[in-house]
Amino acid sequence: MDAYSQDTIRISTELIKETAIYGGYSFNTGDTANKKSHIIEIGIWKSKYVTHIEPANFNYYIGTEFLIHDSQLAIGPKIGSYVGLWMFCLGTDLIYYTDFNESALRLVPYVGFGGHSFKLTFNFYANLTNKEFIYTNPLSINLAIQLKSLKRK
Repeated sequence: MDAYSQDTIRISTELIKETAIYGGYSFNTGDTANKKSHIIEIGIWKSKYVTHIEPANFNYYIGTEFLIHDSQLAIGPKIGSYVGLWMFCLGTDLIYYTDFNESALRLVPYVGFGGHSFKLTFNFYANLTNKEFIYTNPLSINLAIQLKSLKRK
């Protein structure tokens, strides 16, 4: 009589690539002399991720932010990317804000929680041009989620 055991744990190490539409909201604050801003964003992100014992992801994206500040509107086309490991993420955005009279370029590094389909982060705004641009404050709290997957393989 032969006795043996079989390991029933199956670990997937598959690399998944996905293109999706995402949306988000940021509450922009941190400057007591300036009014708070509300930012709504929409764009397309591409993800590469694995979902095994140690989940990891890399996302990059393009999008547009719509910034409302004291009843004024500014838009901000942006590019960015982030990496995640075990639900922690680290990334950066490059955003060009304009109200069609003035403009400003901001580098926005961030840290927080997230995976391939969402992120909740603290964003820190660094002024690259036009420090007098009143629409942005030094800090945002951001939530971005995947709205619709367009392609997955």
